[in-house]
Amino acid sequence: MKEEYFPTVMFPAPILMGSLMAPGISKQIKLIVLFENNMLKAFNEKNSLEILSEKFADNIKGKQIDKADLIKSNYNYPEEFLERVESILNSASKLADEFLKKDFKEMDKEKFEKNNQLFYSKIAEIASTIAPGHRVRTYDRPIEYLIEKGKTKQEADTIIMKAMFPKEKSYALSEKRDFLKLVEEIKSNPENKNAYQSYLGKWAWVSVGWGAGYVIDLEMLKKMVKDEIENRNIEKELKEAEKTYKEKLEEKEKALENFDEEHKAYLRMLEVGGYLRIQTKYLVGKLLFSFMPALKIMAKKLNLDYEDLICLRKEELELNAEEIKNINLEQRRKLVVFKLIYGNLEFFEGLEAERIKQEVEVKESKLTELKGIPAAKGKVRGNVNIIMNSKDLNKFKKGEILVAPETNPELMPAITKASAILTELGGITSHAAIVSRELGKPCIVNIKGLLDNVKDGDEVEMDGEKGTIKILK
Repeated sequence: MKEEYFPTVMFPAPILMGSLMAPGISKQIKLIVLFENNMLKAFNEKNSLEILSEKFADNIKGKQIDKADLIKSNYNYPEEFLERVESILNSASKLADEFLKKDFKEMDKEKFEKNNQLFYSKIAEIASTIAPGHRVRTYDRPIEYLIEKGKTKQEADTIIMKAMFPKEKSYALSEKRDFLKLVEEIKSNPENKNAYQSYLGKWAWVSVGWGAGYVIDLEMLKKMVKDEIENRNIEKELKEAEKTYKEKLEEKEKALENFDEEHKAYLRMLEVGGYLRIQTKYLVGKLLFSFMPALKIMAKKLNLDYEDLICLRKEELELNAEEIKNINLEQRRKLVVFKLIYGNLEFFEGLEAERIKQEVEVKESKLTELKGIPAAKGKVRGNVNIIMNSKDLNKFKKGEILVAPETNPELMPAITKASAILTELGGITSHAAIVSRELGKPCIVNIKGLLDNVKDGDEVEMDGEKGTIKILK
């Protein structure tokens, strides 16, 4: 019987990052990952999805457990989980800060390789924290509880959206506020060069993402600030952002009144999971940014550009320059495939990679109405703009509806301009869902067939409360 695979994630990422993250992924699943033109597309086998729906690998304790039942016996578990995972993420941030102080040019081979190993192991450790926190049964129980109390499914979804507004402020929200404050400062004092350097010292890495994003430099930042000064009332936006944040917290507290302590704990787990997934994605970017100088030195030693280096697998970094010449990097940029079967990693390229791609990718038939998971309420009618990666950001205009496979840190410039967000993948704790709730933008995620049915410029009407999209053309 032919195995069925379903798409689970899709975002810009180079091959190197995929092979670094692989050791942190659960050994109980079957996973196929395509790297096509610097875009990662992951497909989970059907039974693996069921495992991930009910269980998660608690890599810190090293045991497999049903999270919903664990929470039922310990309402404080979400806070314990948050503390443990944040300790991992804080250690990653600390390592990145240490890398930023190092002069990799002056290191001997032994010290260089030691730092390489620190980088590789920390990426794998971070990857192990991504999956927990957003699984199906933890979400289903609060839904069932509300329906038993007489709420409709739509009413229950709306209440849960409000209840899950994050108590912790993510990197996404913190960076946006710092950027708006920078714009406000430069608007009143154009000669304040220290303000630019202060922002870059804190956030230059924020759009690196999984390695296919970009580093913000001074010239780019000045252009970003200039555009915002000309097009936005920053003082008003900052006040409105603070007002919206307080209103969302008030809505959250009111929504939580619908639940008993057990079901509040389930919701807190979802909230914590979503927050940590966002923090994880940003910290991968920070860690990669801090280690980029070392990777560029490595590339130079192998007679490669940095862009060629990140097309290699981790184990290929040990090859010499002559051996690397035998690798068809041009073909590899177009398509390679990783198969992770119960912890065993296989690699395919060329015709075999094409065959696997054809097997797992299924095109959806053309539709005029689509449905997904409501992530943030609100109705918007407008034109869509499809953003696949950071290279598409320049074509996005303020007020358009952002369409993407799923969102990531490098797409934040488009997210902040968007009137609404639609993604083909993701769930209620995905980057798009959490960020849209923080920013107060209507959002629908997990829209099957979205990218097969819309194109740039299409006029659509979306309802973030019902999870529906009408394609009006």
